Amino acid sequence: MLFRSLDSVATGDLYSDDEWDAAMSPSPAVRSEPRAAAPAPDNVTVAAATSDEFRFVTAAACRRPVPGREEGNLLGDGTGCDGVFRLTSPITGTSYAVKKIRRPRPGTGAATNLNRELQILHGLRHPGVCRLHAHVQDPSYHLLVLTLCEEGDLFELVANRSIADEATAREYFVRILDALGYLHSINIFRDLKLENILVRSSVTREIEINDFGHSRLCSSLSAGVHSRGYGTVAYMAPEMFQDADNSDYDPAAVDVWSLGVMLYVMLAVGYPFGFDSGPRCQTTREVRRRICNAAPKPNSDFQFAPASSFASEDLRALLCGMLTVDAARRATIAQIRDRSEERRVGKEC
Repeated sequence: MLFRSLDSVATGDLYSDDEWDAAMSPSPAVRSEPRAAAPAPDNVTVAAATSDEFRFVTAAACRRPVPGREEGNLLGDGTGCDGVFRLTSPITGTSYAVKKIRRPRPGTGAATNLNRELQILHGLRHPGVCRLHAHVQDPSYHLLVLTLCEEGDLFELVANRSIADEATAREYFVRILDALGYLHSINIFRDLKLENILVRSSVTREIEINDFGHSRLCSSLSAGVHSRGYGTVAYMAPEMFQDADNSDYDPAAVDVWSLGVMLYVMLAVGYPFGFDSGPRCQTTREVRRRICNAAPKPNSDFQFAPASSFASEDLRALLCGMLTVDAARRATIAQIRDRSEERRVGKEC
């Protein structure tokens, strides 16, 4: 049964309207393919390997359930879209997750966010990151055709207590760490949370980092980001609150903090600093105060509980390094990788 303290905080998103350099990050061109004569809808543009392969992807095919009349094919609702739907190719029999986004008005923040998301998706090439198979447009909608992950997201696995021990949590953690390292190598930074980690296989622990609507593109790994703050409060690093109005922050360090929160939640089935939405929640101010407590961990606002889930001294040290309030002293992706590799080699010897 789902712990009351572990409620999805996906609705707790805060939006950023920081500007990005359009010259450095042009929106991707959508290729125009010749249309098949028959059932292709009017004014449809497809970016795909062939023009016919994704003709089954239309806005009309994305149907919400109607009680007593139609089951529909809705997989779930997402932030900033009209839903994610399951569509199956009549040619190959392959099913996809199709993200349906209403066309934003040109020049709006929504249009900027969509252009950024499309640019990022078109360039992603990693087994641990979602793949854009096609981008279909009609006069009213953008339809993003993505890989379907049948087993849901990592939050669901945690909530269902399907991650039984530290070894399993570490396997997922290493997969996420590898994918995150790839994203950082191409200067993409995330709003990380368990709800955005899709599970391709709970047997092999294969995952995909998904949903790049709140991601950030930087000119280099060392480039800071100036923002009013964005993300989900329970996963946000202290500097996102402290420096949001008047300073830059290091997006890579912010991602490391969020990854630390995710590892903690996988083991504790609860948030390390509380949460500000759902049943028995704390106020946003209280969660922020706990996150920003710079006292050495564990402290009055952070405990390794239940203790049985954090028996490993190495695990506790790893979490303390990732959840260091001072971003300059926080563990880096490279350091975490080295630590994981040393642990793996040590177990093999």
